[in-house]
Amino acid sequence: SRFMTAAVAMTVRGQSAFTAMPFERSSPARPSTTRLMPNFAIEDTFEGLVVGVDEAGRGPLAGPVVAAAVVFDRPRVPRVLRRKLDDSKALQPAVRDELYARLHESREQGVARIGIGSASVAEIDSINILQATLLAMARAVDALGELPAIALVDGNQPPRLRCPVHTV
Repeated sequence: SRFMTAAVAMTVRGQSAFTAMPFERSSPARPSTTRLMPNFAIEDTFEGLVVGVDEAGRGPLAGPVVAAAVVFDRPRVPRVLRRKLDDSKALQPAVRDELYARLHESREQGVARIGIGSASVAEIDSINILQATLLAMARAVDALGELPAIALVDGNQPPRLRCPVHTV
Protein backbone atom coordinates (compact mmCIF):
# COMPACT_ATOMS: atom_id res chain seq x y z
CA SER A 1 0.00 0.00 0.00
CA ARG A 2 1.20 3.43 -0.85
CA PHE A 3 -2.09 5.24 -0.28
CA MET A 4 -0.57 7.57 2.28
CA THR A 5 2.61 8.15 0.32
CA ALA A 6 0.50 8.98 -2.72
CA ALA A 7 -1.33 11.48 -0.54
CA VAL A 8 1.97 12.82 0.64
CA ALA A 9 3.06 13.40 -2.91
CA MET A 10 -0.13 15.31 -3.67
CA THR A 11 0.64 17.72 -0.86
CA VAL A 12 4.02 18.71 -2.26
CA ARG A 13 4.20 19.81 -5.88
CA GLY A 14 2.81 16.58 -7.32
CA GLN A 15 6.07 14.60 -7.38
CA SER A 16 6.34 11.05 -6.07
CA ALA A 17 8.46 7.95 -6.02
CA PHE A 18 5.23 5.99 -5.51
CA THR A 19 4.82 2.28 -6.26
CA ALA A 20 1.43 0.73 -5.63
CA MET A 21 0.08 -2.71 -4.84
CA PRO A 22 -1.61 -4.76 -7.61
CA PHE A 23 -5.37 -4.46 -7.91
CA GLU A 24 -7.38 -6.48 -10.41
CA ARG A 25 -9.50 -4.33 -12.68
CA SER A 26 -11.46 -5.22 -15.79
CA SER A 27 -13.48 -3.16 -18.24
CA PRO A 28 -15.59 -3.93 -21.30
CA ALA A 29 -12.82 -2.54 -23.52
CA ARG A 30 -10.10 -4.63 -21.91
CA PRO A 31 -9.99 -8.05 -20.35
CA SER A 32 -8.96 -8.33 -16.73
CA THR A 33 -5.59 -6.65 -16.27
CA THR A 34 -3.48 -5.83 -13.27
CA ARG A 35 -3.52 -2.11 -12.54
CA LEU A 36 -1.59 -0.61 -9.69
CA MET A 37 -3.82 1.14 -7.18
CA PRO A 38 -3.08 2.37 -3.68
CA ASN A 39 -4.82 0.99 -0.61
CA PHE A 40 -4.25 0.68 3.15
CA ALA A 41 -2.95 -2.91 3.14
CA ILE A 42 0.41 -2.14 4.75
CA GLU A 43 -1.00 0.51 7.09
CA ASP A 44 -3.57 -1.99 8.37
CA THR A 45 -0.81 -4.32 9.59
CA PHE A 46 0.32 -1.77 12.19
CA GLU A 47 -1.39 -0.56 15.34
CA GLY A 48 -1.55 3.02 16.48
CA LEU A 49 -0.93 6.20 14.54
CA VAL A 50 0.57 5.36 11.12
CA VAL A 51 2.12 8.13 9.02
CA GLY A 52 3.09 7.96 5.35
CA VAL A 53 6.20 9.92 4.36
CA ASP A 54 7.47 10.82 0.88
CA GLU A 55 9.54 13.49 -0.82
CA ALA A 56 9.33 15.70 -3.88
CA GLY A 57 12.03 17.68 -5.57
CA ARG A 58 14.85 15.21 -5.25
CA GLY A 59 15.37 14.99 -9.02
CA PRO A 60 15.60 18.66 -10.03
CA LEU A 61 18.99 20.29 -10.36
CA ALA A 62 17.93 23.39 -8.44
CA GLY A 63 15.70 24.23 -5.51
CA PRO A 64 14.95 22.69 -2.13
CA VAL A 65 13.83 19.14 -1.46
CA VAL A 66 10.41 18.99 0.20
CA ALA A 67 8.80 16.12 2.09
CA ALA A 68 5.37 15.57 3.54
CA ALA A 69 4.01 13.30 6.24
CA VAL A 70 0.32 12.38 6.09
CA VAL A 71 -1.89 10.63 8.61
CA PHE A 72 -5.43 9.69 7.60
CA ASP A 73 -8.40 8.88 9.78
CA ARG A 74 -8.78 5.86 7.51
CA PRO A 75 -12.53 5.20 7.90
CA ARG A 76 -13.27 8.83 6.99
CA VAL A 77 -11.12 9.16 3.85
CA PRO A 78 -13.37 10.63 1.13
CA ARG A 79 -14.41 8.28 -1.66
CA VAL A 80 -12.84 10.50 -4.34
CA LEU A 81 -9.44 10.13 -2.68
CA ARG A 82 -9.86 6.37 -2.31
CA ARG A 83 -10.79 6.06 -6.00
CA LYS A 84 -8.41 8.50 -7.63
CA LEU A 85 -5.35 8.98 -5.43
CA ASP A 86 -2.42 7.40 -7.19
CA ASP A 87 1.15 8.12 -8.24
CA SER A 88 1.07 11.83 -9.02
CA LYS A 89 3.15 11.28 -12.17
CA ALA A 90 0.39 9.00 -13.48
CA LEU A 91 -2.33 11.63 -13.02
CA GLN A 92 -3.45 14.33 -15.41
CA PRO A 93 -2.73 17.86 -14.11
CA ALA A 94 -6.43 18.64 -13.59
CA VAL A 95 -6.91 15.48 -11.50
CA ARG A 96 -3.77 16.30 -9.46
CA ASP A 97 -5.18 19.75 -8.76
CA GLU A 98 -8.54 18.29 -7.72
CA LEU A 99 -6.93 15.78 -5.38
CA TYR A 100 -4.64 18.43 -3.92
CA ALA A 101 -7.72 20.48 -3.04
CA ARG A 102 -9.50 17.41 -1.60
CA LEU A 103 -6.49 16.55 0.56
CA HIS A 104 -6.44 20.03 2.02
CA GLU A 105 -10.22 19.93 2.55
CA SER A 106 -9.69 16.64 4.37
CA ARG A 107 -7.11 18.32 6.57
CA GLU A 108 -9.55 21.12 7.41
CA GLN A 109 -12.20 18.52 8.28
CA GLY A 110 -9.85 16.59 10.56
CA VAL A 111 -9.67 13.58 8.24
CA ALA A 112 -5.99 14.11 7.38
CA ARG A 113 -3.04 15.55 9.25
CA ILE A 114 -0.28 16.88 7.03
CA GLY A 115 3.24 17.87 8.03
CA ILE A 116 5.60 19.53 5.57
CA GLY A 117 9.38 19.67 5.89
CA SER A 118 12.11 20.89 3.58
CA ALA A 119 15.85 21.13 3.22
CA SER A 120 17.36 24.14 1.54
CA VAL A 121 19.74 24.29 -1.39
CA ALA A 122 22.52 25.21 1.05
CA GLU A 123 21.73 22.10 3.12
CA ILE A 124 21.70 19.94 -0.02
CA ASP A 125 25.10 21.34 -1.01
CA SER A 126 26.44 20.78 2.49
CA ILE A 127 25.18 17.26 3.28
CA ASN A 128 24.18 15.84 -0.17
CA ILE A 129 20.74 15.25 -1.67
CA LEU A 130 20.08 11.93 0.08
CA GLN A 131 20.85 13.27 3.55
CA ALA A 132 18.86 16.44 2.79
CA THR A 133 15.90 14.30 1.72
CA LEU A 134 16.04 12.30 4.95
CA LEU A 135 16.29 15.57 6.91
CA ALA A 136 13.23 16.98 5.12
CA MET A 137 11.33 13.77 5.95
CA ALA A 138 12.23 14.06 9.64
CA ARG A 139 11.10 17.69 9.64
CA ALA A 140 7.81 16.71 8.00
CA VAL A 141 7.09 14.09 10.67
CA ASP A 142 8.02 16.58 13.42
CA ALA A 143 5.63 19.12 11.84
CA LEU A 144 2.69 16.79 12.51
CA GLY A 145 2.89 17.79 16.16
CA GLU A 146 2.17 14.23 17.30
CA LEU A 147 4.53 11.27 17.47
CA PRO A 148 3.28 8.41 15.29
CA ALA A 149 3.55 4.76 16.30
CA ILE A 150 5.29 4.04 12.99
CA ALA A 151 6.31 5.86 9.82
CA LEU A 152 5.92 4.21 6.42
CA VAL A 153 8.59 5.81 4.26
CA ASP A 154 8.55 5.58 0.49
CA GLY A 155 12.09 4.53 -0.37
CA ASN A 156 14.81 2.19 0.77
CA GLN A 157 16.68 4.52 3.14
CA PRO A 158 15.06 5.16 6.53
CA PRO A 159 15.31 8.68 7.90
CA ARG A 160 16.22 9.15 11.55
CA LEU A 161 12.87 9.67 13.23
CA ARG A 162 11.69 9.62 16.83
CA CYS A 163 9.46 6.65 15.95
CA PRO A 164 10.04 3.29 14.25
CA VAL A 165 10.38 3.40 10.45
CA HIS A 166 9.27 0.87 7.86
CA THR A 167 10.50 1.52 4.30
CA VAL A 168 8.17 0.59 1.46
